[in-house]
Amino acid sequence: MHAIATRERSPRGGPSRVVRRPTASIRPIEASDAAALSVFYAALSPESRRRRFLGSGVGLSDAVASRMAGVDHRTADGYVAVLAEAGASDGEIIGHLCLEPCGEGLNEVAVAVADRFHGQGIGRRLMREAVASARRRGLHGLRASLFHENTAMRRLLVGTGVPVTRTGNDGAILEVALPIG
Repeated sequence: MHAIATRERSPRGGPSRVVRRPTASIRPIEASDAAALSVFYAALSPESRRRRFLGSGVGLSDAVASRMAGVDHRTADGYVAVLAEAGASDGEIIGHLCLEPCGEGLNEVAVAVADRFHGQGIGRRLMREAVASARRRGLHGLRASLFHENTAMRRLLVGTGVPVTRTGNDGAILEVALPIG
């Protein structure tokens, strides 16, 4: 397995440790990614699917995968993280981010990362692309809806460096805004 090895400080201030990050490329999603996107979502744990789709942990239909992969990259956008390691399936998708219009100058952002790659920087790299895309396309901001207990997604949003503002909270679902300037 090819991976990038880096040294990181221990979260509790102890000695540094070697962390292996997967070699993955981030690229705009293409219509031809629809089948691989279906496979990606089917492989997620039910809990990861529940968090991504804010409800049922069921899989992604082929029709929805085709719609998600067939974005125009102007009003809606999307990116995939593709594994680039020896022995990996050709073009295996290990992360997906989509940006869908949700108001004048706004896009809703949603992201999922393969369970085995959680905590390895894939989501952070996808979110950097989301912010860059929003700026290129002249958007005013991004919005996200997430379960209140989804601390990993909250950290991911805060880690963009863009101010994150809570816009709603119904107890289970937290709504946040990220202004892009």
